[in-house]
Amino acid sequence: MSADTQVDALLRAAAGVLSLARSSRPVVVHLTNHVVMNDQANVTLAAGGSPLMSMGIEEQEELVRIASAVLVNIGTICRQQAETMKRAGLAAARLNKPVIFDPVGVGATSLRRDVTAELLATFQPAIIKGNGGEIAALAKEDALLARGVDSVETDTATAIRVVRSLAREHHTVAVLHGPDDYVSDGDRVVQLSNGHARLGTITGSGCSLGSVMATYVAAVGTDRARVFEAAIASVLTVTIAGEMAAASSNVAGPASYKVAWIDAISHITPDHILQHAKAQLV
Repeated sequence: MSADTQVDALLRAAAGVLSLARSSRPVVVHLTNHVVMNDQANVTLAAGGSPLMSMGIEEQEELVRIASAVLVNIGTICRQQAETMKRAGLAAARLNKPVIFDPVGVGATSLRRDVTAELLATFQPAIIKGNGGEIAALAKEDALLARGVDSVETDTATAIRVVRSLAREHHTVAVLHGPDDYVSDGDRVVQLSNGHARLGTITGSGCSLGSVMATYVAAVGTDRARVFEAAIASVLTVTIAGEMAAASSNVAGPASYKVAWIDAISHITPDHILQHAKAQLV
């Protein structure tokens, strides 16, 4: 099968994930950071999911039981929250519920590195997502360092190597997001080149991508081939919506752009994916 044929098949499958998520309205438990919690709840709703935000360690077993996926985001991590995340991760592993892991700023402090290692020893994520610096830190790429929660520049060859390596090491789907996005199942790597510069002017676009991923993976389950398709669909939803929002006549600055972007996520269709996706196997 040619590369173009494979990409076409992946895009058709990714487009189908949108419809599946919106018809199933999956419940997604969020253990996430305080900065973007409200945005993530709204984006989850826009993508077709039902968000459940939680901070209490005592309720994790019950919440994970009723959820279809769990999002773990360490953006404002503390020791107490880390223990709650471990409890949720253990429940997810026991109940075979997919976990999306977003190790925000993992390379910045020893606490984030330690908590990330502990969490990855507790559960196996369906998806690990992060910017260039975060993915490089997890892959132990000495040539790249995380700078807070900001991305570092990665050339295409490095991005391909790092994202494939991380997916293989953790038997997961790995997503490196940036000006170009890279999605790998440990074998294939798909480069996605949609998006708009305005996405970098608002806080939480990367974290909200995790919410779309959790919603879509909740709809397709834990099979890695389907998770790979859901990851591609998630990136394209967020980035194509970013392009749609930038074209809106109502956008005057970052605040109105964020509103237009969330609106666009709610309006995006499978046809938008098929018509506007910029994707290639690399």
